[in-house]
Amino acid sequence: MEKDFTTVRFLRFSAHDPWECRFQDVVIDLVTDRLISGVIAAGSENEDTWSVDVKNGFDTLPNSDCSIFAKVVDTGVYELLDENHNVVFKSEGYVPFLMDYYNREPGYGDYIELFIDDENTGHLAHASKHKISFNHEDDWSPVEQHPNLYEKGMNDAFSIILKILMSDDKFKIENAINVINNFKNKTKA
Repeated sequence: MEKDFTTVRFLRFSAHDPWECRFQDVVIDLVTDRLISGVIAAGSENEDTWSVDVKNGFDTLPNSDCSIFAKVVDTGVYELLDENHNVVFKSEGYVPFLMDYYNREPGYGDYIELFIDDENTGHLAHASKHKISFNHEDDWSPVEQHPNLYEKGMNDAFSIILKILMSDDKFKIENAINVINNFKNKTKA
């Protein structure tokens, strides 16, 4: 079955390379190719370290020509989100092929290499081919959307009451009307 990526707007990922760089809940807007949130940190215990909270800007980057590299191998969690930031698809382990749209060179599932080409907007350099050509649907598993259980329960209750009201059983109809009145009284209080 073909997967429908039409509702996808964002890529969120967390992955780390203990010697180079860590990405925590980094979100890329796939429409504007901008980093919009998350934390990127670099350096190991014995080195100079730096950290960037994307929402606060990129002033703490070590230099303005910043390529952020991490050999994350199979440590990552990658999620495709819709407009409302609901998770639609998920991938764990190797870097999904979609990331090669932003990698300066193909990552082959091992690494992430981002280049922020505009620190004011968080815009990322990317490949000249269209990003859809980089998305391999085998990388992604659909995520089951959990229904609003309150709404489902209310809809089920009203369906049952509607069936009763349409029946010829006067006793059941009186009980259904009582249930509706009790519900109305409780919600007014």
